Amino acid sequence: RQVVDVGVPDVGVPDRLAALGFRSGFDIELTAFAYDADNDAFHIGVQCFGICGDADGDGDPDGTSVALAQLGGIDRAAFSHSESYAIAFDFGGRFDGRPDGRLD
Repeated sequence: RQVVDVGVPDVGVPDRLAALGFRSGFDIELTAFAYDADNDAFHIGVQCFGICGDADGDGDPDGTSVALAQLGGIDRAAFSHSESYAIAFDFGGRFDGRPDGRLD
């Protein structure tokens, strides 16, 4: 199953970077889920509009662009420090299976 976000980029970068055509690597385009019953494995795939994890959107997910550094920003290598994605599931209440607001 595939879940598509809003279909257009909606995570911004500083105006100076946007003017250079940079796009945030934290802007998720779609998330895909697959269950492999033979191996009892659940797979999650994430596709970004740019390179996933490239915070400043300069095409290099492992370093800070000059433009971002001049603004005092940092693009950490790969996913490190506070850079991350999180996917959570709410499987519902104990009796009726309806979402209960608790992430299971």
